[in-house]
Amino acid sequence: MRKRFFLISSIIIFGLGFLLHNVYNIMPNFLTSIFFQTNESIWQHNKLIITSYLVLALMTKFYLKYNKKNVFFASSIAVLICMVLETSLFGLIYFYILETKESMIAALTTYAISIIVAQYVWTILLNKDYDRNYEIIGIILFTFFYVLLTVTTYNPIHNKIFYDYKHHTYNIVQSK
Repeated sequence: MRKRFFLISSIIIFGLGFLLHNVYNIMPNFLTSIFFQTNESIWQHNKLIITSYLVLALMTKFYLKYNKKNVFFASSIAVLICMVLETSLFGLIYFYILETKESMIAALTTYAISIIVAQYVWTILLNKDYDRNYEIIGIILFTFFYVLLTVTTYNPIHNKIFYDYKHHTYNIVQSK
């Protein structure tokens, strides 16, 4: 059951990334700018990670009724691991090997590796003894991640990972 749950949850996270990729382009507004990427920078893709994990956490907690599991805590730690791995792995490849040229294979490979590592930790943490305080910490971490990503959406740092090389901007890309 544990291996199957790990596999299914990893596929869900990976698949949600695809499904959520263009939500802001379809419905550009402040609310969607919080949860979905607003440009093609490496940093903005972290919103796909956090929102996918939030959906998985809500499904696990309420649909599967894992009420006595540290779902939000495990998910927030998995988000942190996945964001750090994806940003650093893909960033290194994108900037130093590909020299800012697009590579779907590199993007999907680093995304898959990041998810697998994060989901492994998620599965371990999910099976630890339930602690209400951990769940509160998890909710606080999710909130912190969204605030950080929203602030940097509207006030981007002028750094390589915040730059959208496809549209040549740090800012929100308006759909046409």
